[in-house]
Amino acid sequence: MLEQITSVLSLDRLQEFFDRYKPIVLTVLFILMGIFALKVVFAILEVVNQIPLLSPFFELLGMTYAAWFVYRYIWKAENRSELRQYWDAIIEQVTGKGVA
Repeated sequence: MLEQITSVLSLDRLQEFFDRYKPIVLTVLFILMGIFALKVVFAILEVVNQIPLLSPFFELLGMTYAAWFVYRYIWKAENRSELRQYWDAIIEQVTGKGVA
């Protein structure tokens, strides 16, 4: 029985399995790492939210930034076109092709 276990778990068989299913294995590993990272971030946010006066400060900061963003980029038509040009430039840089 020990021979069967060692033959299944041999390095050659594990290497062959990894070579055959590399994209799937890497995708599963990335998903698991992403879930772990989200759990860590949520735990940190929970700790920060328990600190008195820090949570309301962050809420006020977020609302202030949202109001500034609306005033700066959305309020007027020329600012919306500026935002659209900036966004199209970012999409072009990321994808490497022009926006239709």
